[in-house]
Amino acid sequence: MAPRINGMQSPYAPQLILLVFTVVGIGLMHFLVLTSIPQSESALPVLAVSVVLYIAMLITGVVTSGINPIDRTSSQAPDAEADLDSPAVMPAARPHCSICVRPVNGQSKHCKYCDKCVMRLDHHCFYLNTCIGRRNYKWYFATLLGALLFCSFSFGLSLYALVSYYTDPDGFEKKRNWVSPCIGNEN
Repeated sequence: MAPRINGMQSPYAPQLILLVFTVVGIGLMHFLVLTSIPQSESALPVLAVSVVLYIAMLITGVVTSGINPIDRTSSQAPDAEADLDSPAVMPAARPHCSICVRPVNGQSKHCKYCDKCVMRLDHHCFYLNTCIGRRNYKWYFATLLGALLFCSFSFGLSLYALVSYYTDPDGFEKKRNWVSPCIGNEN
């Protein structure tokens, strides 16, 4: 079996499928909460921030999964004609992976899930279906940061909606549904 190039290729981990449904569900619930918040002058900026945070979270997750974290020194197949025990092929300063039998960088480790060597392997992320290493760690961190910011913003809006409802239920019902006129669904 050839190693998987990136997280977009099968086999897909069940956690990835769960994550897709969770992200879509949280996004739908977030925008439903937006429709229940009382109308204010900040309606469009709140909607814009919500959309930007949600899209940023999605894009960084897709980019993280799309990057091939393989150690580039191991991408070269060993020379079939050469004697693998000769010092010219395996110098002492050049480590080899004992699993894929290829030259690797000293900081590389083999991922048993992706079947490839990854430079500075941190872990295999089943939610993104890829290894997290040197080549995609910054994008992975951006994905986590985007998810944290989106969830914090969504939690803040939900808390605001609950407080608004319980402090003035009648006024809340009169002012709610401010997003619908913003997106053209006037009732």
